[in-house]
Amino acid sequence: METQSLAGRYDGAMMLKSENDKLLGRLAELRDELYNARHEKTRSDVNLKLAIERVRSNSSRFYLIDFLLQFRMKNFNMI
Repeated sequence: METQSLAGRYDGAMMLKSENDKLLGRLAELRDELYNARHEKTRSDVNLKLAIERVRSNSSRFYLIDFLLQFRMKNFNMI
């Protein structure tokens, strides 16, 4: 009787260890996914800032070109 009881506890302990190992493995996977997601977000933020800066720079250039063209057209119309 005692051997069956000990065997039952042993099987239960092994089952719990197995479940614990699975959960620890899944936890490691989730940590990796979180790390990768954060890394990707950081890259995306940097790319977005660069794109916004390019748009601002181009907008300034287009504004200057437009201003110069209007100025030039006004001067040619005066002649």
